Amino acid sequence: MEDSLRTAALELLRRHARDSGDAISRESFLELCQKQGLADAPQAEQFLQSFHRRGEIYEIRPSIYRPLDLPRRGAGSHVAPTAIVGPNVQIGVRTYVWHFANLIRDITIGEDCMIGAYVQVDPQVTIGDRCRIQPHSIISTNTVLRNNVFIGAQTVITNAPYPPSKKLAQTILEEDVVLGSQVCLLPGITIGAGSVVGSKSLVTRSIPSGIVVMGIPARRRYGRVDYDAKMKAWERFPDSDAKIQAGGE
Repeated sequence: MEDSLRTAALELLRRHARDSGDAISRESFLELCQKQGLADAPQAEQFLQSFHRRGEIYEIRPSIYRPLDLPRRGAGSHVAPTAIVGPNVQIGVRTYVWHFANLIRDITIGEDCMIGAYVQVDPQVTIGDRCRIQPHSIISTNTVLRNNVFIGAQTVITNAPYPPSKKLAQTILEEDVVLGSQVCLLPGITIGAGSVVGSKSLVTRSIPSGIVVMGIPARRRYGRVDYDAKMKAWERFPDSDAKIQAGGE
């Protein structure tokens, strides 16, 4: 009987937190339990302590609690039921988080983003608006993605120059950066606005704005203007000869 009451009390806490901005005070929870006839104040207090002890809620400030599995989500956003979203994760409006993504904690994601399946985003990461992270990529702690960044599948952004040192570097991707699939960025670099990194490249140093790099190590091949021209040509010729017509690499 007590287990069923406990389950009902936890669901009540989650529902109220969702309706009131993702958090609930101790006093409000005790009052709700009594009004719903679930428990008197001492028993409700025991439930609250039990939720906290088992990691089902966390204390965001003294006597204010938030369910662990209830991310702060903007209107129109979607989080797949199999995604893992830890504490203090903010998800912007119309942003989609797909199956088995792992958003660990202390992450801010902007509007109109897509976090693909099996993506891992480590703590203290900031993601701007209209970013797309394709499946199986890893975004390490301290990374900053500005607006309109595209990250291809199986890309890894690293942060430890000398692992397993606890001193971590910061990597920044400025606005409109494009990373192809299976790119690896070494720690502490900046990719300038509008630059493109070709698939399977290893980036060992910072990249200026507006260029296309590729290779191991990644080196400049041409400019972003040329890249955009190639992309437009590809879109105009969507047939088997498109690569030749577009002058693709």
